[in-house]
Amino acid sequence: MTVTTFYKLKDFARITNLSRKTLLLYEQNGILEPEKVDEKTSYRYYSSTQIRKASMLSLLRNFEVPIKDLKSIFDGSISIASYFEQSKKRVEYVRYLNKIQNSLQILSQCEKNNSMFSSEPEVCVLPKKAVLFSEVWGTIKDIQLHFALIFRYMQQYGIAASDSSFTWYFQDSTRYRLHVKTCCPVTAIFETGNKEIKCELFPDVKVARLRHFGSYATLHQTYSLLDKLLTEKDWKKSGEYLETYIVTGDPRYCDSSTFVTEVAGVLV
Repeated sequence: MTVTTFYKLKDFARITNLSRKTLLLYEQNGILEPEKVDEKTSYRYYSSTQIRKASMLSLLRNFEVPIKDLKSIFDGSISIASYFEQSKKRVEYVRYLNKIQNSLQILSQCEKNNSMFSSEPEVCVLPKKAVLFSEVWGTIKDIQLHFALIFRYMQQYGIAASDSSFTWYFQDSTRYRLHVKTCCPVTAIFETGNKEIKCELFPDVKVARLRHFGSYATLHQTYSLLDKLLTEKDWKKSGEYLETYIVTGDPRYCDSSTFVTEVAGVLV
């Protein structure tokens, strides 16, 4: 025989992780009412059989489900799965998760590099590295397609990237027809067995680089600034560029304000 235990409002709030204010709100809206109310003292009593429902409500509070939708879920008008599908909560949380992950990556970059937000070009020699690459003649969309091709190949064969992916722009690239290599660093050189994807040792190169923050729509401004600064300093350029995607993501699910792209002009 199951014995029903009754709890005063404050005790029920404590064991279900719902505040007194929240329980009163649920009561007012007919979502979770006390099992009984003392007419003399107005004390509210909840039963042990209500703990499960209260726990579910506590869980749903994490997803900020509105009162009207809570009522629909608990009266059976809509399933929890259907609610999340219709409300697009999943996409919202994926976006939020990606923003947090990108922010943590940026913090990590700041810890490694004190000049992360410098407006002065940084001159350095990029070390040799093995890369998977695909050579492209075309537009920005073609670059995206070739990166997708490389990433699918890596996923298929369980190959992990050893560093941030980047695009190498050849000197003969023009505004209307780009000539590039889409590159993803890997740990070693190997035969790919794929006509479109190859693996090679990318040479060490001397570059002057600036970091771009935010949307790719304004990336050209950072290129213009870099060229202006290099001209002022009279540094000789080869006409080739590297565009490294330090912190990025799928624009459909990411806040582009958290993107960080490194733009580098190759020096001679």
